[in-house]
Amino acid sequence: MFETIKLEKSMYNLSGKSFTQALESLDPSDNYIGTPYEGMDAYERQLKRFDIKVSGADCDKVDKFFATTESAVLFPEFVKRCISEGISGTVLEDVFAVKTKINSRYYNGVIATDDGVWDTNIGQGEAFNTTTIKEGSSGIALKKYGRTIKTSYEFLRTQNLDLLGVLLRNVGRRIGVTAFYNSIKDICGSLEFDTTDYNTYQYQDLVDIYNGFNNFSLTGILVAPEVLGQISTLTELADYTVTETGRLKLPFGTELIPVKGLGNSDGIIGFDKSFAFEFVQSGDVIVDVDKLIDAQMDVINTSITVAGKCLNTDAVKYVKHGTAFYE
Repeated sequence: MFETIKLEKSMYNLSGKSFTQALESLDPSDNYIGTPYEGMDAYERQLKRFDIKVSGADCDKVDKFFATTESAVLFPEFVKRCISEGISGTVLEDVFAVKTKINSRYYNGVIATDDGVWDTNIGQGEAFNTTTIKEGSSGIALKKYGRTIKTSYEFLRTQNLDLLGVLLRNVGRRIGVTAFYNSIKDICGSLEFDTTDYNTYQYQDLVDIYNGFNNFSLTGILVAPEVLGQISTLTELADYTVTETGRLKLPFGTELIPVKGLGNSDGIIGFDKSFAFEFVQSGDVIVDVDKLIDAQMDVINTSITVAGKCLNTDAVKYVKHGTAFYE
């Protein structure tokens, strides 16, 4: 049972395993199906073991983690989870078709190349046209995004864990937003496009993007907040609707997704969420485990190492001031 597991700092350093995965290997969640602990993962059961409440009316203070040397081992995972939740709470989940985890700072990825056309039938005895799936020939370098958190245990020990959780998710949110818009800008920089004259965005630009998708669907359009403001004033959108998440919905059903950090000159990017982009991450969210366990919180570093990659240019259409990209 989970009450007898020996918690040690070294569980954060197991090759190929996160702390939660190390706990799960010792205390599988499948063993708790049909019990009051069903639905909890191994880490959450450890919080239950030490009676640590991280939210709610009876939320504990930070120093509850440090009541014993074993319970202190749980604190870095709490910090990491909060920061990870902040990162996941960005538009990353709404844009990327797949998230790939690797153990490198460089990624070739996988590409699919077509030989022959798609829009024709195959005659009797004729050879099939081919699609080749192979390793990419040109790789991308992942970039690190992070923050140094300065505080002290003497100050934090008396703070509620739910309050600390909000502050950590805020850090994660800002890291995630920065990583997201830089990844999107890197993707757009890798696309080739033809020069056309555009001064301001018109409704026809949106229609052209919509009509530019043949085998794919336009599920979203990424825009800078300033561009969204301009588009929302177009006469054709006088009766626009707003989704539950506060996004502008176009007459043909596509959502405009504002991305803070994109500039007015970064264009408008239409995409099919199921096929367009890949999000690549090296390892997991990094936190200073040793310092957190030892309550040495004067300087805590946290970071992620990521990049974005275009999986299929047919699933992306791009209009930019002075340039346009359609296929």
